[in-house]
Amino acid sequence: MGEFFVIRMRNGLPLLMAEWLMARTDIGQPAASTEQRIVRRLVAGVVLANILLGVICIFELYRDWAKSNAQAQDKAQAIARAVEEKARGFIEKIDLALLSLEDEMARQEAQGFIDRAAMQTFIARLDTRLPGTLGIRVHDSSAMVQFAVNGIVNDHANVRDRDYFQTLRDDPKAGLIISAPLVGRISGGRWVVVVARRRSHPDGSFAGTIHVAVPVENLLNDMSDADLGRHGFISLYNEDQALLRRFPEVAPVAVTAVGRANRSQQFHALADSGADAAVYQTASYVDGILRVIAFRTISPFPLYLTVGLAHQDFLAEWENEAVEFGGLTGGILLLSTVGSIIGFHCWKRRHAAFSNSETLDDSEMSLRLREARLRSMFEFLPLGLVRTGEDGRFLEANHAFLKMLGYSMDELSALTNWDITPERHRHDDAMLMAELRLKRRYGPYDKDYVRKDGRSVAVRLSGTLITESSGETSIWSIVEDLGEHRLQEARNLLSASVFDNTIEAIVVTDAEARIISVNPAFGDITGFSVEEALGRNPRLIKSDRHDTNFYKDLWDQLLTEGKWQGQIWNRRKDGEAFLASQTISSIRDTHGNITHFVSIFIDITDLHHKDALLRHQAYHDALTGLPNRLLLQDRLGHAIEVGRRTSEDVAVMFIDLDRFKIVNDSLGHDVGDMLLMEIAERLQNCLRRSDTVARLGGDEFVAVLSNVNSAMEVAEIAEKIVECMSQTMVVKGHQLAIGASVGIAMFPQDGTDVTTLMKDADAAMYRAKKSGRGTFRFFNASLDGAASARLSLEIALRRALEREEFELYYQPKIDLRSGACSGAEALIRWNSPERGLVLPGQFIPSAEESGLIANIGAWVLEQACRQLAAWRDSGRTALQLSVNVSARQFIDQSLCDRLTHLLDRYHIDPALLELELTESTVMAEPDLAIKQLLKLRWNNTPVSVDDFGTGYSSLSYLKRLPIHTIKIDQSFVHHVDSETDNAAIVAAIVGIARALDMRIIAEGVETEGEERHLIEAGCSLAQGFRYAAPLPLDRFELWLANQPMAFPNLR
Repeated sequence: MGEFFVIRMRNGLPLLMAEWLMARTDIGQPAASTEQRIVRRLVAGVVLANILLGVICIFELYRDWAKSNAQAQDKAQAIARAVEEKARGFIEKIDLALLSLEDEMARQEAQGFIDRAAMQTFIARLDTRLPGTLGIRVHDSSAMVQFAVNGIVNDHANVRDRDYFQTLRDDPKAGLIISAPLVGRISGGRWVVVVARRRSHPDGSFAGTIHVAVPVENLLNDMSDADLGRHGFISLYNEDQALLRRFPEVAPVAVTAVGRANRSQQFHALADSGADAAVYQTASYVDGILRVIAFRTISPFPLYLTVGLAHQDFLAEWENEAVEFGGLTGGILLLSTVGSIIGFHCWKRRHAAFSNSETLDDSEMSLRLREARLRSMFEFLPLGLVRTGEDGRFLEANHAFLKMLGYSMDELSALTNWDITPERHRHDDAMLMAELRLKRRYGPYDKDYVRKDGRSVAVRLSGTLITESSGETSIWSIVEDLGEHRLQEARNLLSASVFDNTIEAIVVTDAEARIISVNPAFGDITGFSVEEALGRNPRLIKSDRHDTNFYKDLWDQLLTEGKWQGQIWNRRKDGEAFLASQTISSIRDTHGNITHFVSIFIDITDLHHKDALLRHQAYHDALTGLPNRLLLQDRLGHAIEVGRRTSEDVAVMFIDLDRFKIVNDSLGHDVGDMLLMEIAERLQNCLRRSDTVARLGGDEFVAVLSNVNSAMEVAEIAEKIVECMSQTMVVKGHQLAIGASVGIAMFPQDGTDVTTLMKDADAAMYRAKKSGRGTFRFFNASLDGAASARLSLEIALRRALEREEFELYYQPKIDLRSGACSGAEALIRWNSPERGLVLPGQFIPSAEESGLIANIGAWVLEQACRQLAAWRDSGRTALQLSVNVSARQFIDQSLCDRLTHLLDRYHIDPALLELELTESTVMAEPDLAIKQLLKLRWNNTPVSVDDFGTGYSSLSYLKRLPIHTIKIDQSFVHHVDSETDNAAIVAAIVGIARALDMRIIAEGVETEGEERHLIEAGCSLAQGFRYAAPLPLDRFELWLANQPMAFPNLR
């Protein structure tokens, strides 16, 4: 009630006061005039009641209309958000596939060639993850197809004239491109949108494009669950604001409209401004229907989305209710008017017989009662109300006015307006009285009163000049205390000053996270002006330092707890990232609904860098930048805990430099410091990125190796460090030759805590120094001999490759039916100057452990191809050679391409080079083996399984393996003519080979009895000492010259 009076009083004398004054002047008037006033008031009351009812009706209808409109906006935004997530997920899935393919092609190109079969398989696997598209295609720099999931490569596949190809070709920085709709050339004339990325060579030059074509009808599929109403729609636009897809496709906006630009000015303004989301209303230029439009930008992709809900759909129910409610209200107004007229005439007849005196008494009583009610309201009015005479005397005042000045009514009656008005207002008061006599009203007028206690109180007055029934005039004034109002203004001014002058950036958004206000500090920190920020989403300053889970957790906490506080990486307008200490709070209304978000942050990047520098200095060596003893102990402790959980070994290497003191003392500390920095860099290059190397001080370093497989692996790294430290270093023109002694302790063998391992490694280092320096020693001395022997063998193997000490021996394969030679197996031998002739069993395991087997295997393949070419060029009859392939070679995805390259280089028929694999190699990963064997078959390269029967072959896999030959292991061939078990196994293997249509060969045949039994069992080929041992090339060719040749079925 108080608020109602305040509002009315600010517009002049309140209706309440008018009523009261009328009541005061009505008393004592003639009955006739009283009756007339009553009639007038009844008529006015009916009219006012009808007007009020009409206003209420209109207000309720407007409120329902606004509510329906707001609900439609919320609904459109909700649909838009849901569609945005679907569209973003669809495009992100395509982009992820393009990036994966780009990485895979870059990886293969870094190896020097692209495995076409492997690449086609990789593309096919990616394509299965992209339903609704027309497949992935790779184009080279000339716009011709390199790879296509559907294999279509023709003249129509050239995309040189396409805008997206030209954009990617000409702009090295172009990211993901989403084309305008275009008619596909290999898609049967369908409208498609192309999602594409650029491929670049390592030097940055254009290598081509990778793209996926999407039929436009699949861009917004599965939208049937969206409640759009009869005339609603969803539309998707590209960066050029061209229509990509409209759902549903109804005339006149059919699929033929794709590619056309949106003509809406609001749409263009939002898209050009970079707005993330907005809602507007517009009538469509296509069908003229007024709609609520929800606009969203699908970031980070150049796509725009609109969802439209027609007014005639979501206001249909409101329109029906409006008709019903309007009719009901009209009926009520009509009935009230007619009823009032009838009631008045009835009342008039009923009271015609009453005397004037009785009427007067009743009227006076009614007026006095009303005056009493109004007097009560007058007293309790929260604003000051006072009546003064024209001479300034106070005649009446309510409680609020008395409280405002601190006087009682008796005290105030003895004063005039001039007594409590400061001298500075006297002139203005005199001018005000002149205005009052002229216009009979004044105000609002601000001045000060002097309270009883002497303090000033700021007031605002409004008043009117009233003539009483007695003819006396008085001034009725409404007085508002401005003290609290000015205090609030001061608070607002202070808040505004703080907002504008604080060094913290302040951002205020609405409930939809649109920025509605920023302070100057925001621009100082981010570089974005107020104009650039308003209307945008705070993602404007989002960096790429945090993943989606970080922001999800932030919003979850903000929406559930109302506040989030922490450190976050943002970015400035120029792209520079900065670390902010930020607080975000949600503001809710009285109903608990979020109305605003307020974010306050400050740039703490410099402080962060200083803290990081201090932390780095606390845990790192000042000279070399390596971890110091404190950080070393922490990392070693962590490595021990991880090793304890995973049962993995950890190695600690104590490294002490030899002859460093001599350099430092003779050449000075400057040279010594530079030498230490060079040594630190060399040590880091010797270790893995996951390892730690620290400087303890002086010339002492410690390395921690976690997740080591064996002591041999550690010894290899130690040898690498010793060798690296022994190499000459040039510092300030001085050629310096130092060395290092390394002590090694192993977890858990030598110790299970930091202190013990460090002590043991130190002790082992002193043993190394006593052994002559420039070497390494394990704390467990028994490991030294084995490690030294293995390292010696590995070093010798590396030198053997460099010095070409390897040689191929050849063991013939005999056709048991004719006795002729049908081929040979190439077997490697090592002619070591120190070790003599070394058989494969003595060095192949070490080669496999060290990774040298890949280089040795490549050498064997090339030597075999070279020898086949030499025999061909010399006119010798074609001879098939078998070459053993290691497990590491076999699983290498580049094997087929390398083999094809060799065969093409030496012009060798693929059927003449057979690859032999052990059964264990094939069955280790049968699915992978099948894929690799299929590639070899596609290259027409025959494959045989060696040592068959010694593994655990699954027949279900064996029948799927595309192999040509099974080789029976010599352990089953030995004494096959006298041992029934071996005879049974050989018979079974021969049966399997026949059933699977494979050739079969027996190895290790030494006696005539074994040969005879194999012939009887159905074996067609054999090799072994019965015919010839493995022979060097010259002796094999001599042996071959005296033997008949068989022409094997090479299939």
